[in-house]
Amino acid sequence: EVPPPTNFAAIDAVERLPDQSAAALKGYRAFQGHAFPRAFAVNAQGGWGSGRGGEDPLARAMESCTKKSETGACHLYAVDDKIVWKPSP
Repeated sequence: EVPPPTNFAAIDAVERLPDQSAAALKGYRAFQGHAFPRAFAVNAQGGWGSGRGGEDPLARAMESCTKKSETGACHLYAVDDKIVWKPSP
């Protein structure tokens, strides 16, 4: 299920990405160039993943992020052209 869009950032505002590592920024820029359907997931403690096309890009983005994350949970950051990230309070 796709979460509702938030007003956290514009889709092209890479400076708002919670994981500012070189790898995450490169991954997010690549994600931006992919056709829909697409999804990008992040872990605020470091880690990211993306999925595109096929049956369930959201699940693939979450799975990829979880494999790259050492601590904490992954959350969807963007789906298609909408930011769905909600920062932790």
